[in-house]
Amino acid sequence: MKQKLVRILKITFYFCTICNILFLVTCSDNGGNGDECEDGLVLCDDECVDLNTDPDNCGKCGNVCGWDEVCRNGRCVSNCIPNCSGKECGDDGCGGSCGSCSQDKVCQNGRCVSNCIPNCSGKECGDDGCGGSCGSCAQGEVCQNGRCVPTIECYDHYDCGNNEICYYNNCEVAWGREYRITVVSAQISEKNVEDDNKDWDIGGGMPDPFVIVAINDNEVGRSEAIQDTLSPVWNYTVNVTLYEGDEISFWIFDEDISEHDYIGGVRDSDPISTIKEGGFTFTDPSYTVQRLTVEIEPR
Repeated sequence: MKQKLVRILKITFYFCTICNILFLVTCSDNGGNGDECEDGLVLCDDECVDLNTDPDNCGKCGNVCGWDEVCRNGRCVSNCIPNCSGKECGDDGCGGSCGSCSQDKVCQNGRCVSNCIPNCSGKECGDDGCGGSCGSCAQGEVCQNGRCVPTIECYDHYDCGNNEICYYNNCEVAWGREYRITVVSAQISEKNVEDDNKDWDIGGGMPDPFVIVAINDNEVGRSEAIQDTLSPVWNYTVNVTLYEGDEISFWIFDEDISEHDYIGGVRDSDPISTIKEGGFTFTDPSYTVQRLTVEIEPR
């Protein structure tokens, strides 16, 4: 009995010794958290470290990050800081991307732009075909057909070429520039001659006319309605950019609560003549719009 008890004590001693050795080895290899370190730190080579941020012990003891890496959240990552400020596409500076563009666009300088190829071949000024410019001309010159040519001194529009205007005593190209259009006034027939001479309003009332300005049938401006009159004076002004081939229309309506009634309109299919004249006065006593006065000037 005594020998059996001695044998049991020896086995217990050996077992406890082995457990203590295994515990110490495990703590040394994996950075065990002993009494020597504060919460959140572990012991690596007799030093308490944070495995989330220590580049020499990143994630586990002895895991060293590269020279161009930092330890973040226990992982070695590139020390590069991505920069996509002001960008919607392109490189982020760290090998990543700030985004991609749709099929009809390309990335230029961090922005998605139209997949248009500018064409300035043989040009020193004017449009590049993609909304940009091939260059500008010096003072005293004007761009004509992609070339800078000396301006011609003028005193009115008729001193210049067919598609030119006189602007501050210089002949300049008429198209691709801004104009101020002013619809001054109109005279409307007493009855609707286009609809069996019916009254404009029920009970013989007069119309409340307003005018719409349109370029190529697209509305660009609308005046206020003048109440109960056959002789509206609007002096309505709108700024538009005109290009060669554009048509300007002026549509006059009678303002009603439910639906506006069309009174009549005037279409200008040759704006260059109107520009050179500074406007026009349309007259036709047999039409619903018996007179319409419009002014136009370059800006």
